[in-house]
Amino acid sequence: MHHETTGLDFAINVSGGRGVLELRDASFFGWLRVDRLDMEIPNPEFPLDVAGGTRRFQNHRCRLAQAVLSLSNDHIAAWLETRAAALGALGFVGIEANLVDGALELGGGVVIEGNEIDLCTRVVFAPAERGVRVTLVDTRLFSASSRPAARVAHELMGALFGFAGAHAQASEALAVLGLADVLIRPLDAFLWQVFPEEGWRLPDASDVRVLRVEALPRALRVVFGDANGGGVEGSAPRASDDRAEGAKARGPASPGRDA
Repeated sequence: MHHETTGLDFAINVSGGRGVLELRDASFFGWLRVDRLDMEIPNPEFPLDVAGGTRRFQNHRCRLAQAVLSLSNDHIAAWLETRAAALGALGFVGIEANLVDGALELGGGVVIEGNEIDLCTRVVFAPAERGVRVTLVDTRLFSASSRPAARVAHELMGALFGFAGAHAQASEALAVLGLADVLIRPLDAFLWQVFPEEGWRLPDASDVRVLRVEALPRALRVVFGDANGGGVEGSAPRASDDRAEGAKARGPASPGRDA
């Protein structure tokens, strides 16, 4: 059983002639969970010297083999709190999210010409190379409005992902594809934000793609892996920062309008 950690608390796994840095069950930003992240150590020499722990590899150009990112209902709620100012600036109030039968639904209200109108929409996810395509569909406004539901959905998307309103921020990890339709690169965003901050060199993630997006009853999960079928599979023996099992260590180790 893994215990949840914070930060880049890697362990070392030595198996099959490879040294792998493994991150398990770690939380970041108060709303993101990294279930798994595996990086292969380049050109390891065996027996592997783990004196000094995994930090001795932080300046190596490791190869990212696979990763799994997830958000529970509670994590999604916490993320929405971080978007409260941007949502409010565009007139959205009380936006909440809920995973229902494997789908993510958003609900709340929007103020249009002084009137608060209830709304709901459904979020669709699809793998797209290194990213995830996110689209709002079946957007409904539960009152007559001068603003089309499709426009409201696009503004909602803009507030959530930061490309609309006074709180807009440019990001290389996001591309707007159309109305209420964006491409996000959550793994790239995570790597860029976390690794340099914690003193780690960015890994080589050029071979990693989104393999699947899973909308589970209680969580959203994005699975990344080698598009060529490589990567680190299984659960070989793992080692903590001061030992490497399998290697000799040297040193200590309602009805409405549809969009």
